[in-house]
Amino acid sequence: IQWICFIMSTPFFGHQKQRNYLQKVLKSKRLAHAYLFYGPAKVGKFTFAKQFANSLPIGSHTIILSQEQTLVSKKDKKKEIPIGDIRELRKKFSLTGSGSKWRVAIIDEADKMSVEAANAFLKLLEEPGANILFIFITADKDALLPTIVSRTQPILFSLVGEEEMKKMAATLSPDEETKNIACWFAAGRPGVLTQLLSQKDVLEKEKKILKELHGILITQDISRAFLLTEKVSSDEDERDKTIEYLIRLIRAKLLKGQIKPSPLELVEKIKNISRVSSMLRTTNVNSRLAMDNIFLEAIS
Repeated sequence: IQWICFIMSTPFFGHQKQRNYLQKVLKSKRLAHAYLFYGPAKVGKFTFAKQFANSLPIGSHTIILSQEQTLVSKKDKKKEIPIGDIRELRKKFSLTGSGSKWRVAIIDEADKMSVEAANAFLKLLEEPGANILFIFITADKDALLPTIVSRTQPILFSLVGEEEMKKMAATLSPDEETKNIACWFAAGRPGVLTQLLSQKDVLEKEKKILKELHGILITQDISRAFLLTEKVSSDEDERDKTIEYLIRLIRAKLLKGQIKPSPLELVEKIKNISRVSSMLRTTNVNSRLAMDNIFLEAIS
């Protein structure tokens, strides 16, 4: 087999350390049979995985599993990756034979596998076969079965640095102000930056959210805050985004001297908001009441 270099086929920003590591793995012919790409959502893990699969020797046959991409379910988006997908994956890999061509399975949002699917995957990991590679992708490593994590080579993907984000923004928009505000919203996540600069309506929506949060912090208007919590409390993504922007605004306003809490009070305020945010993600706490508490803490 002719081993080749791991080269990104399209422009890719950040994660040079991860690219260098896998380059060395390819050169030394010590590719593991399973990798776990973990880290914050939308930092480029999935794009990186696809390009890595395409760089394998003699090409590769790649199957992607996710809540949207499936082998058996006809639904547009599933709540979880079902065991049927794992059974079908095993069948497809057995039918394609070994040979010299690599067979790759990329499991995006692997933490969304059902318990049955995750357990079924363990059998694939125990006896993967020749020239088979599994790449699990998740923003929540702890949500995966420990037995799956232990059978993979974990690679952490962190937020992309500011300079790399600016370089990426320069390829997507000529307007300096638009690039700067999009980079602020993206906060080190190339996937978010791409969406913001390719869909103007999305960027405008984020600006409106930020403006509303800014107004609430400045006026300390609790009724206005509760109107916002009513709007976002039922949508997990909107809740998370609102909390993230709120914390970042509190920090920014303090640095500019626009709000009064002392540094110690600020730390306590952010700790309390983060604690309630964690409860929202991990328990069945009433989301509306939790969001109300977050804003009470923010403007008190």
